[in-house]
Amino acid sequence: MLQILTPRLLLLLPLQVRLKAVRAVSCTVRGHVHLMQTLRETPDGLARVVACVGAEGTDADGFHPRLSTKAAFLIRALCEEDPAFVGPFLRAGVVPAVAGALQLTEDDMFWEQALACACEPTVCILLAMGCLVVP
Repeated sequence: MLQILTPRLLLLLPLQVRLKAVRAVSCTVRGHVHLMQTLRETPDGLARVVACVGAEGTDADGFHPRLSTKAAFLIRALCEEDPAFVGPFLRAGVVPAVAGALQLTEDDMFWEQALACACEPTVCILLAMGCLVVP
């Protein structure tokens, strides 16, 4: 399913479809080692999840905090479940996406998920050790 959800196509889909797509991916991969590995290895798979968080999740109707919240939850859950996701998400641009989205909304649910994503212990430890460099 992720192969067809390019960032540009996401913008063409109605918001309800985008919300259901992110939720479907989230429910499908969380807790399933093989599916999480498939998501991580899908070309641009993580970038597509990150696109739902940031400005690329914005369309003519404006920013959608619910879409960003669901994507931030998925990112946080995957990083907590498997630390191997941290590096690829950082390379996919999760930090600038979350930072940009935080500037666009005051939605409490999004802030909770975004800050939990940014404060995920694995991310903090690896950044502090200098193991990861955010571009």
